[in-house]
Amino acid sequence: GLAVNPLLNLVMSLIGVPDLNGYIAGPALYCSLAENVDLSLCWQHVDSQMTGCKQRINLGVLRVKYSF
Repeated sequence: GLAVNPLLNLVMSLIGVPDLNGYIAGPALYCSLAENVDLSLCWQHVDSQMTGCKQRINLGVLRVKYSF
């Protein structure tokens, strides 16, 4: 990951899937909003070829975590 500053962290994941002629890319952003509040934004992009058809799937998650 890349620590932009102590409160912000960027992460990039990349997985190759040779059997499906594709890949999975997953960028994520983690941010501390306050001493006990964290924000996460994660995205996954899947690109592959199955049975002759090109498949593209995008998934996203936004999470706010409060710790007490």
